[in-house]
Amino acid sequence: MHLDGIVGRIVSSTCDISNCSNVGDITAQLNNAGGIVGAINDNSIVTIEKVYNTASITTNMNNDTGGIIGIVQNSSVVRIGQTYNTGSIYAKNEVSGGIVGSSYTSSEVTIENCYNIGVINCGIRRHGGILGDINNATGTINYCHNYGTLSGSETYKGGIVGYQNGTYSGIANYWLSTCGATYGIGKTNTDNNATKYSTEQMKIQSNFIGWDFDKIWKMDETKGYPVLKNLPNIIK
Repeated sequence: MHLDGIVGRIVSSTCDISNCSNVGDITAQLNNAGGIVGAINDNSIVTIEKVYNTASITTNMNNDTGGIIGIVQNSSVVRIGQTYNTGSIYAKNEVSGGIVGSSYTSSEVTIENCYNIGVINCGIRRHGGILGDINNATGTINYCHNYGTLSGSETYKGGIVGYQNGTYSGIANYWLSTCGATYGIGKTNTDNNATKYSTEQMKIQSNFIGWDFDKIWKMDETKGYPVLKNLPNIIK
């Protein structure tokens, strides 16, 4: 069993998930876990839009954890848009990410117009503010930001991507300079269009170059950073 707030596991399927949320904490002892989907496997094609997670997501064994999806693997293709996570994410022994834990084994993950403000914690491996791991796979991240803290004794961490051992591209991504990462893309020690901003820089709309503040984004009146217009701004 793979644990999540909406769907445990998607296998060899095509589906869309939209306009839903998870607010219930999840703890997985033996499996991958995500706020919306635990795992996407075996040539699945999945689109996830306008969803959010505010719950804590935890895995206690050798499994991946994400605010929205735990793991995408085995040649699956996933697109995620207009989505956010505010819950704390913890993987005891493997990979954790604010939106997706891991893109693995020839899979393709595209993440656009998303953000994380939840604490991302990994015991011994790697974690990233948006995507924890790209391993023999492809990851694309555009117009996303991470305001969440990266905590733990992990080997690799990045403000946007924790570990890259595959193909990565990104456009206009931003991460908080005090989040605990040194680079936007861990392992490679590069930024690759992942710009580090101070708290004050995160509060200036014009710093988010190319972002759509007409239809998709707005500046939060209380916290100051960008949030999504089409979703409720809920902080647990």
